[in-house]
Amino acid sequence: GSVESTDSTLILHEVARLFPHTTCPADPDCDGAIETVDALIILRYVAGLPYTQNEPCPDIGAVLPD
Repeated sequence: GSVESTDSTLILHEVARLFPHTTCPADPDCDGAIETVDALIILRYVAGLPYTQNEPCPDIGAVLPD
């Protein structure tokens, strides 16, 4: 339910193909690719630092429909 730094690890695992699919939205900048920069965006969000998203992209931490 909350966004944590461990979510960035899930994204890095996806990028490295260590397991097939993450359990969190793995493309927080909505550019259509899962990359290491997505993990950095999550870490910036958790640290309270500014980050960029492409609109219309749901806000990080927003509840997404199933």
